[in-house]
Amino acid sequence: MSNSNSLIDYPPVTKKESSTNTPHKYIFKDFKLILIIGLVSLILVATSLTPFTMVNAQQPKQVTLTAIVAEPKERWDSLFADALTKLRERHPDMKIDIDYRVLPYADTRKQILTAMAGRTPIDLISIDQIWLGEFAEGKFLSDLSNLTQSWNRSSEWF
Repeated sequence: MSNSNSLIDYPPVTKKESSTNTPHKYIFKDFKLILIIGLVSLILVATSLTPFTMVNAQQPKQVTLTAIVAEPKERWDSLFADALTKLRERHPDMKIDIDYRVLPYADTRKQILTAMAGRTPIDLISIDQIWLGEFAEGKFLSDLSNLTQSWNRSSEWF
């Protein structure tokens, strides 16, 4: 005969069983089983996350700088190569690259304004001095003059 008030169907208590052989004994066994299943699940989850976390910790942070610059391409290749070398030396924990587009002078201004209007993030731009007022009003510029002195290329800039 089963207990109709219980979710678990316990075996009937016989006359030979003492009062200690009650459904409590079976509840304790169920609790132990649930506890064991819970611990095994916890161990499986913990061990499956550990390799993932370790792999993530070893991956360097990827940073890609973007630029729109005017021709000639050779000038930018040299300048960006030197800058990347210095950046990578100063930040060995990062994987730094640069994605730059070298455009004909006539297209550079339009491409920069289009990117800025679309809120496309650009890290570096080259501009003609005649555009300075327009770009400054649009808050597209940051003063880098204190950084450029170490480049030793001031003869190339106006």
